[in-house]
Amino acid sequence: VWALSNFRWSLLGVSVSSVEEWVQSLLLKLSSADINLVLMVCWVIWWSRNLKALNKAFLFPQQVWDFAKSYLSAFELACSSQLPKRLQQHSPWIPPPVGAVKINFDGAILDNGEALGLGVVARDSSGTCLFWRSVRISRKGPAIIAEALAAREVIILARRHLWQRVIVEGDCATLMKKLAADALDQSVIRPLIFYFKTVAAELNYVSCSLVSRSSNSVADRLAKLAVNLEGNVSVIPTELNSLLFGDLPV
Repeated sequence: VWALSNFRWSLLGVSVSSVEEWVQSLLLKLSSADINLVLMVCWVIWWSRNLKALNKAFLFPQQVWDFAKSYLSAFELACSSQLPKRLQQHSPWIPPPVGAVKINFDGAILDNGEALGLGVVARDSSGTCLFWRSVRISRKGPAIIAEALAAREVIILARRHLWQRVIVEGDCATLMKKLAADALDQSVIRPLIFYFKTVAAELNYVSCSLVSRSSNSVADRLAKLAVNLEGNVSVIPTELNSLLFGDLPV
């Protein structure tokens, strides 16, 4: 794992008698940002080792680095003072302009981490539901993976229905920042980010906005409904009827 790092091995492979001494030696040689990354890698190595001990899928060295960087980035973003202020707790869903389609999405961790749920809902300027999807994927992964997979469903849906003016809304600050960034993403979800941007470039207009959870309640509920549903669903459950109209502005 450490051979894949950009650090000189002399900084990491020092001769010490305890982990405490090793950490103290790093404090004298590395910047605070590098120390955070090294400690995060240590945690991911420990986590992967536990997975292997339980005969579950574990991470290979490059995956350890990718996951550590992504997780640390998400943590730092959550702690950043640059994040938008929390929106009002009960802010309603706002319809898009006439001629545009607004697509909300969300991802969820299901069954104690054994599966992922994806929720997507598309509505027009009148609030009419044009299409919705609730998906269950039998795979493990962090929340950012579920969110990114849901975003992929969004752009697939937009292209399939030939919607040319699309407003995409989600409540995951980390992902929305990546979708809106011009720079090439380097995290574990970079293939999903690249796919989203590639397809979005085929449409006339696509914007990505961060919203509060209350403004994203329908997509959130769809993602969590996947607990008891396999694949896609085509009939709107009764409980969603009230949600679809209940979050519209008065």
